[in-house]
Amino acid sequence: MRAPLPLAACLLLPIAVAGCDDAPATVPGDAQPADAQAPDGAPADGALAQDRGLPDALPDALPDAQVDAALPCGGPCPVGAHCVADACEPAPAPAPMSPIVADSTLCFSEHALPYGDDPVQVARQAAWFDALGRMGVRTLRQQFQWHRIERSQGSFDWSLPDGRIAAADAHGVETMALLGYGNPWASTLGAEHNDPYYPADDPTDFARFAAAFAARYPQITRFEIWNEQNAGYRFWKHPGGPDGQPDQYADLLIATADAIRAVRPDAVIGFGGVFYVPQAIIGGEAFLQAAYAARPALGDAFDALAWHPYGAYPPVDPPERDRPRGLLDIYPVDVTAARMVDIMTTHEGPAAADKPRWITELGWPSVMGMTPQRQADYLARGWLLALAGGVDTYCVYRVTEPDPALSALTPWEPSFGLLAHDPDPLDDVPPAEKPAVAHLVDLSAALAGLRFAARLDPDPRLPEGLHWFVFSDDAGARADVLWQVGEASELTVPATGEVQVTRLGEGPRPATGPLALTVDGTPVVIRR
Repeated sequence: MRAPLPLAACLLLPIAVAGCDDAPATVPGDAQPADAQAPDGAPADGALAQDRGLPDALPDALPDAQVDAALPCGGPCPVGAHCVADACEPAPAPAPMSPIVADSTLCFSEHALPYGDDPVQVARQAAWFDALGRMGVRTLRQQFQWHRIERSQGSFDWSLPDGRIAAADAHGVETMALLGYGNPWASTLGAEHNDPYYPADDPTDFARFAAAFAARYPQITRFEIWNEQNAGYRFWKHPGGPDGQPDQYADLLIATADAIRAVRPDAVIGFGGVFYVPQAIIGGEAFLQAAYAARPALGDAFDALAWHPYGAYPPVDPPERDRPRGLLDIYPVDVTAARMVDIMTTHEGPAAADKPRWITELGWPSVMGMTPQRQADYLARGWLLALAGGVDTYCVYRVTEPDPALSALTPWEPSFGLLAHDPDPLDDVPPAEKPAVAHLVDLSAALAGLRFAARLDPDPRLPEGLHWFVFSDDAGARADVLWQVGEASELTVPATGEVQVTRLGEGPRPATGPLALTVDGTPVVIRR
């Protein structure tokens, strides 16, 4: 049982709890309490669910919260408020801490952008960018595979990147170019296995391709070099096993950065997004450490660091999870950022903390107990945690679900998308949208123009598991974002004048304080 909450006349009063709606679904080999069930039927996480209760009855004031009635406000005001003229009022917004404007950071990672003049593709593209525009998406991470463009040495077919990049340009969306992988003509093992995921024998072959790409598309500034290169069984294949080869990746990154900068001095070079957790492969932290150890000057080769902070794969854990799953250490999204930055500053010095931080892929599939509503909550909360971690690009994976008639790599892979597959784009019926679309539309609008300023949790006066973030701007605008991991809480939040309250997925509504809120796994934004 947690410690008693110090309650007083003006304190936030958590007076009710509800069943856990926020527990992760199970994955094979991870034991769960048999009697713990979330309302949607997903098994609850025992450690997140335990010790969340309140006493059967709460007195008006607990003994340790008794105060002298003559004190202003009768005692201390709640978190987020201060005492003015014997009344608790919202405290001024803290000084902004982050230079990153929240609603400028939303990105999608997608490799199947529809393009071309075919009416079906035109209709699909229109639906695609309509949804992206409503969500406030500014960036699209697009994958461009070397072997599909330079099919033989020195012979380039630019039709695919021309079409995809032109489609994004036409809708005012920046393309972040993910460049990978190998090419059978440049790799002995690639040719032997007819597999493009073996890296080139000579990294300068890949570097020349990357430079040609960068020279052709001057509108693209950001280049991410490779994807999940620590997954040696999939994206950086080699005979030595499932781990990647950090020393050889470092050589490729250095050669590629030099080649791109020779033709594009304005380019921003990203260390390719590593899969964060060491799940049968070397983890992102260890891979980054080993790459620095192999090539101490590696920091000069990249301007930004990318990673994929999945808790485990397939992803079922909430983005706040902060305890091990079996043998895996799982960290909240913002903590992964801090840990990766710590590695950079250890090897490069304090200035490395200013390098941009890119989460170039994160998502949850709406299967295995992960309902579409939970998927929506986790994506929004992942974005909020990313902002708290100083991340300037947060790429959701992915936009659309593929045609169910097509074979899939895994049973869960097709369900990451937020738009359903549309079998007939010409019937004037738009593709069905999952709740995550409305969540991201609402959150983008509610945080427009604001920057992450502070978090007001944890605090002994707040329910355990309550998250409370503050966003603000230099003109005094402020938004408080609250959500609960675990049981829902009933809170009274002080507010003066009219405010705008947005429970994600339901749109904004005007309200006046004090605000009686039910706070659960769906974030609520109070814009003052």
